Amino acid sequence: MNSIEGSSRRSPLVAGITSKPLYGFEFTIPLHLKRFSPWFHKTPKPIVLGSAAGAAIAADVRMSNVKFMGDTITIAAGQAVRWTNADPIEHTVTFDGAAEPGSPVIPPNGSYVHRFDKPGTYTYHCTPHPFMKGAVVVR
Repeated sequence: MNSIEGSSRRSPLVAGITSKPLYGFEFTIPLHLKRFSPWFHKTPKPIVLGSAAGAAIAADVRMSNVKFMGDTITIAAGQAVRWTNADPIEHTVTFDGAAEPGSPVIPPNGSYVHRFDKPGTYTYHCTPHPFMKGAVVVR
């Protein structure tokens, strides 16, 4: 019979350590080495995503320590906001509702620029980290 007790008693590795049966189970956690690449590679070159054709950048929002620094900002209509990823992990700027298109994945050291033409309050979050939230108030 191959039970947990039977397997642990028959194992030559366990028999060399103890004569008592060991109980429990084994499991594996998948590791994606891409998560650890910032530790082994140089800082990537800055990438700018999005476009703000002819708009002045009125505010900068930094993504650092897995949160948006400056969670609520106010700008005028026709101005743009730049989000810069200062974390070693990827983020997004995803607007709640279908009012505005969101960003693609913003890599470490990358940025995303978006122009706001209509007045209103635009709330946003990071898709991989939904606890990261912010708002842009356009007047």
